[in-house]
Amino acid sequence: MRRRIFWLASLSALLISCAGHNEAAPVSSTGSMADRQLDVESLRWPYPEQESWINEPVFNGRLHLVEGGRHNAQTIILVHGLGERGLLDWLSIFPRLTENYHVVAMDLPGFGHSDRQQVQYTPSAYARLVDWIIKEYAHGKAIVIGHSLGGAVSLRYAHDYPQDLNRLILIDAAGILQRTVFVRFLVKTPVSYSWLEPYQKSIPQLNKWIKQIARKTDGWTRSLLVKADQMPDLAEIMMSSETARHYLYKEDGNMNAALGLVYEDFSGAVREVKVPTHIIWGEHDSVAPVRTGVLLANLLPDAQLHEISAAGHVPMTDNVDAFMRILNQSMVNLPDAKQAQYRLKLVEDDTSSMGDMYCQNRNNPEYSGLYANIKIENCHGVVLRDVAAESIELINSEVTMENVKLTSTNTGLSATESVVTATLLEINAVNGMLVQSSYLDLAGVSFKIQDELIDIREGARIYFSLSEYIKESEVRLLHGSSFGPGFNLK
Repeated sequence: MRRRIFWLASLSALLISCAGHNEAAPVSSTGSMADRQLDVESLRWPYPEQESWINEPVFNGRLHLVEGGRHNAQTIILVHGLGERGLLDWLSIFPRLTENYHVVAMDLPGFGHSDRQQVQYTPSAYARLVDWIIKEYAHGKAIVIGHSLGGAVSLRYAHDYPQDLNRLILIDAAGILQRTVFVRFLVKTPVSYSWLEPYQKSIPQLNKWIKQIARKTDGWTRSLLVKADQMPDLAEIMMSSETARHYLYKEDGNMNAALGLVYEDFSGAVREVKVPTHIIWGEHDSVAPVRTGVLLANLLPDAQLHEISAAGHVPMTDNVDAFMRILNQSMVNLPDAKQAQYRLKLVEDDTSSMGDMYCQNRNNPEYSGLYANIKIENCHGVVLRDVAAESIELINSEVTMENVKLTSTNTGLSATESVVTATLLEINAVNGMLVQSSYLDLAGVSFKIQDELIDIREGARIYFSLSEYIKESEVRLLHGSSFGPGFNLK
């Protein structure tokens, strides 16, 4: 029990640490609560004429809000991410937006100058607040822009309250992937370091050594997280108990909202939000993987992904000019067609099949195109991108898949003693997968199965994010983890 509580506390601490990532002058997380309150009081909005404090009915507290460009017709609602800075995250772009738009931003309850309550902060609860703000302040249908935690809140709002939404813009949305997968990315060992760049160029073997160390470290972290997941989950009890919330969170809105975020399931929402959506992502985001943006762009019915180079988790401060160019275009242009689906169609339409493919004892090969059957044995760092095949068999290998489609009269994917990270995988087969002594991270996977979904055996660990299982007329959403033998999603 103590280890499970420690895991939850570590998860929240990781999310808190990412809140001020690449932001200017983040509030320190050390020191007494009184000191932190003084820090918050020192972070004032520089335009006091735009500020107001209002009583809101969702959390029944006092809400800090700023409003500019009131004379403009189109309203923009800005929803910030984790961190004591709250709405100050928008300071670099707020004045620019008010030139042409009516702009409203608030400190979410638990952040900045808004009240802190002993309630569980979740994206669903925050979405109700956004709905109230729009009804009170918007000039007609609003454009909602959310960053990080605010991206998850905005996505939930778009699903639950689409009638008052003109357009949705998500910026480096956090917490969309299954929680263990999200945490694993946060603690992933880097394979490049700026201070090592001069040496990496002059010492060719250095890159190889760094990658080997990173692979071993990531394997240890993966094993630790799997063990934590197999212990009893106390989070739901803590989240539903006011006494537990007081003990765990005290007045820390970051930890409260972080835990609420990673326990929210968006697998249904991403397939049902029909409002035009633009997704903006920093290319070098070390908090929320670009993989999440790829997923959202292809699972949302009407969405497009825009990546910003020279930017991390907070692109509106990392590369403000490039960010504003994309943002301004996103607010007037409709999204383009889904890029990944188009690329896969080109592969399937190409009748020049490459036949069977066999990879053995290789490192870092990349494959794309149309194949019959694929077998990968004792290979590491394999990348399958834009691949159509009948089946894939993996033995003692480490493979990354992106935009792969399998159509089989038997079993689509077999994995033995392997590590698989798959994004946008489609399996049309009699049987979906056979998994033994393997670790599978499956995001945006669609199973269209005639017989058995998964034959999961001893030593198998499978994590599903935003995935689905279709059999005849039955559709089941898959978002969680399963451990063999048997298949029991939790």
